[in-house]
Amino acid sequence: MKKEHTLYRQLFQKFLRNECSEEEKKQVMWLLQQPEQDNLFREVIDQSMEDESGMYQWNSFAKQKVFAKTQQRKAAVRRQSFRTGLWQVAASVALVIGFGILVYFLGARIGLSDKSGSYIDIYVPFGEKRQLTLPDGSIVHLNAGSALRYPENYGETQRTLQLNGEAFFEVIRDEERPFVVQTGDIFTRVLGTSFNVDAYMNEEKAIITVASGKVQIRRRDSLSNETNVLTTLSPDQQVRLDKLSGSHNTYTVVAKEYLAWRDGKLIFQNATFQEVACALERRYNVTVGFQNEGLKKCRFTARFDETASIREVLELLLLVNKGDYKSQSPGIYELYGEPCSQ
Repeated sequence: MKKEHTLYRQLFQKFLRNECSEEEKKQVMWLLQQPEQDNLFREVIDQSMEDESGMYQWNSFAKQKVFAKTQQRKAAVRRQSFRTGLWQVAASVALVIGFGILVYFLGARIGLSDKSGSYIDIYVPFGEKRQLTLPDGSIVHLNAGSALRYPENYGETQRTLQLNGEAFFEVIRDEERPFVVQTGDIFTRVLGTSFNVDAYMNEEKAIITVASGKVQIRRRDSLSNETNVLTTLSPDQQVRLDKLSGSHNTYTVVAKEYLAWRDGKLIFQNATFQEVACALERRYNVTVGFQNEGLKKCRFTARFDETASIREVLELLLLVNKGDYKSQSPGIYELYGEPCSQ
């Protein structure tokens, strides 16, 4: 039994690091259905959370599978008290609505300064979008596969939120209480403006684009725990931050191109096929795989309107690489074609 326990632990660790073979992935999916493995799986996740950089290495396959149980759930707003501890809350949520929200709780474990211990959590399933109005009147547009957290006493003394995913914010001006969006170690601070944050936990970059007003970007130093100003953005400016290296670059862009997702449009600007695949998975609630790794490196600049189907998008993109796709099961697409070197 002890040897079996060790093997399962190693298997879970490989799964979170995206190192499993197809056969091992199937075994993990089977193990996750066994109640007696819950504690071990939680232990492995807890250990992974000790190193925040490891969180960003969790693969899209894992995310898609654990979110699967919540894709049909429409009521995604839940209140939970953190006084009982992270795992008691996560376990209760997992039992009620599946592992999708559990992963959100893990991804959002960043630490607000609010001490009330009570939060409002919002999760948007793949294939959906959502708009909500915060207590101060600010409006948030959440893209598919995104999760937002803010304290129940939001606005009383501060306006701080945590985001895993993509959202467009229309912020009511309040000079006494700045509006702060936290994504990992990145803090986007404004008084009153509109801006877009694209920062899914499993992706390597965070992208912040300003539509109006000014936005200050800060980053927390992992050693000193202090936050330092990286840059200040004006309308039609964008910063791209590498989560792992800490590097960042600022660009002049047409902001509305990066907000088109709110209207159901898909716009890709020199995006890799891997990045495109992640966006398609969220938009259409599907799984996209590649027959060869080289295909992931191919880059595209393309635009699709809200009526385009997943098949239409894939067919047009694959024309460039003389490729095609297979779909042997509903919602699962395997792509093949000529690889790209960069």
